[in-house]
Amino acid sequence: MNLIFDALVFFGFIACVLFVGFFKSRKKAGDGEQGAEDYFLAGRGLSWWLIGFSLIAANISAEQFVGMSGQGAGLEGISCASWEWIAAITLVVVAFCMLPYFLKTGITTMPEFLEVRYNHVARTLMTVSMIGILIVASLIGVTYAGSLVMFQLFNAFDVNISFTTCCVIMSIIAGVYVLFGGLKACAWADLL
Repeated sequence: MNLIFDALVFFGFIACVLFVGFFKSRKKAGDGEQGAEDYFLAGRGLSWWLIGFSLIAANISAEQFVGMSGQGAGLEGISCASWEWIAAITLVVVAFCMLPYFLKTGITTMPEFLEVRYNHVARTLMTVSMIGILIVASLIGVTYAGSLVMFQLFNAFDVNISFTTCCVIMSIIAGVYVLFGGLKACAWADLL
């Protein structure tokens, strides 16, 4: 009985995330073509509370729920929590020190800031290195942790599916709502 409930919650949550992401990011009549600002900045129409929830939720992902929780309960203890406390302090410093400048100049990304402050080479180096770091360090770990949960759930129901297939399914689910919904879909999915 508990396994059925777990499966219903798991797949129901995925369905809700996809539905809300698509519903909230759909084009309204008369909107015309969706531009880069609509896609990457949600048309600058997100409210402050949604941005705050999304920021926190994007920072806390499968690696915290699956990995850091287990590490925190083990020998490492509070050192795992310190990682997140420092991140919260850093977000506050960025919000009060750099955000006013970004808003005044119209800068939307850190690479864009580096181009304004230095040159195009600095922007390109930051962009390429951050894409590499996010894929190698963060995205792989998050996909692994989320797929581990999915793999265990399938195995509990004696569904013979490989771990690699779970990774592909997890990546496709995330990629679909991000591809079609942009930042607005991500923000609403983060809220859930």
